[in-house]
Amino acid sequence: AYIRVGTGSMTVIPVFNIEMLSKYKALILVIFILGIIKEALKLITGRWNLKLAFSLTVLNILSLVLTLIIFVNPAIWNVNFVSEMLRFINVQEGSLNQWINLSTGFIILLIFSYVLEIVTGLYKGIKYSK
Repeated sequence: AYIRVGTGSMTVIPVFNIEMLSKYKALILVIFILGIIKEALKLITGRWNLKLAFSLTVLNILSLVLTLIIFVNPAIWNVNFVSEMLRFINVQEGSLNQWINLSTGFIILLIFSYVLEIVTGLYKGIKYSK
């Protein structure tokens, strides 16, 4: 989060624990490569079919599992993020529960996004393979 302090200076409050995030570089790279493979398969295939839909489903499930390995680890999050934000915007503190809710909400949003992508991919594969 970038917060303007005073007349011109900016303060940066990291959402993630940078040291812990750096330990996941290889895993983040694998997730990125899986995303490229998914898009390449779509381009190569040229049209939706069941084989493409099932291939994308497998890649999406693998990406989801790897993504969850990173984000369910509580050490990945900056535990001071909410309290630092509240300090700069002058709001009363009660931050730990809010931060747990934010990180849990993020994980739920991640799972929902992957499931939605899987369902729409399977739908397109079934619909257009006829």
